[in-house]
Amino acid sequence: MRKVDLSEIPRRGAQQKQYDWSNSIGRCVKFVYDDIQGELVITSHSKEMQCVFVNYNSNDYKIYTSDLPLARLGRVVGKITSEFRFNIGSVVADDRRDLKIIEREKRGKHKYYKYICNKCTCESWISESNLINLKRGCAGCNSKMIVIGFNDITTKAPWMIPYIKGGYDVATTLAPNSSKKILMVCPDCGTERLKSPNKLCADKSLGCKCGGGFSYPERFMSGVLDQLNLEYEWGFDPEWLRGYNGSKYKAQFDFCIHRYNLIIEIDGPLGHGKHIHSRSSKTIEGTKKKDEWKDNKAKENGFAVLRINADESDINYMKQSISDVIGDIFDLSNIDWHSCNSNAQSNRVKEVCEYYESNKPVLIMDVMKRFGISDQTVRRYLKSGNELGWCKYDKKMSYKNRWIASGRSGVVA
Repeated sequence: MRKVDLSEIPRRGAQQKQYDWSNSIGRCVKFVYDDIQGELVITSHSKEMQCVFVNYNSNDYKIYTSDLPLARLGRVVGKITSEFRFNIGSVVADDRRDLKIIEREKRGKHKYYKYICNKCTCESWISESNLINLKRGCAGCNSKMIVIGFNDITTKAPWMIPYIKGGYDVATTLAPNSSKKILMVCPDCGTERLKSPNKLCADKSLGCKCGGGFSYPERFMSGVLDQLNLEYEWGFDPEWLRGYNGSKYKAQFDFCIHRYNLIIEIDGPLGHGKHIHSRSSKTIEGTKKKDEWKDNKAKENGFAVLRINADESDINYMKQSISDVIGDIFDLSNIDWHSCNSNAQSNRVKEVCEYYESNKPVLIMDVMKRFGISDQTVRRYLKSGNELGWCKYDKKMSYKNRWIASGRSGVVA
């Protein structure tokens, strides 16, 4: 806040709108300038120079009469000065920063300070106005500058290194929250694409064709269900889940544990009454209504639905969300959450293809049970794997061949 109290200054003119500075000698002007409160005493007036001279803290200053009503007192209170406000060795510390001044210089009319951060050891320059008026902090702590060993990818998110084109050396020059698009590579299939580190960090996936289409939260949940030794169907799409708003297509739930007639839905940040893509024709209210319709259909058919909030693809966030919802139903005390995190970051398509290739001949139903995915998903994965060279899969042969062993029969993949 910056204001002055000119109530003691006499006025002149027919409507008493003009200040009579000539008759203001000895008058006091109280002021507030940011965090400073004080009082000026007018000592003289110069009509030719259009200014008054004031005394503040035993020092005399010149102020233009057009500036005083606007509380332009920066030079009077010392906020604006040609001198450096900080000496070399001074420390600027508060709840947001801890900077030690190690050098200073003038660049034209502006003053700059070189500092070293006592938190992250970053060394950089900052202008005096940014340091004082805007109270800006360290470039390293704010990820504006990379400090190896503090805020780079190799330190904060080393799991991202295999995705960075150029590997470790390039990863040391980037922060995980960087929005700069760089060339990335899928560590599984070698697909290259432009993507920003912050997007990769949020998605936990490059999003290339070999990923299988399942999100990090879903793969994380499957890891929990696997450790609980539960048989489940991943991508549950019963016939009764058809016809929403006249559609001929079936909707689906994320997981179904048939033994308990229990459905688990993973509600990510998009849809579910939260957010939608800017180009989507859907509405937030529409996505909420669809979830309500699905829940009601499940209830009509004897299923209970549990919804797990998955706004963030993060191990601690997912652990808390899952524990809040199913912690009273299942014993989660022995869950290895780090294993779930690793499972969520793995390539499920590659795992299915490697399992299929090393266990030939193998029944489709066995692959389905092993990974908790549908017949259609198994075949889609094997088709992708065949294209990527992860397995040898012939769709035509899979429908012709039959394998009979130990009294069982089924379609061979």
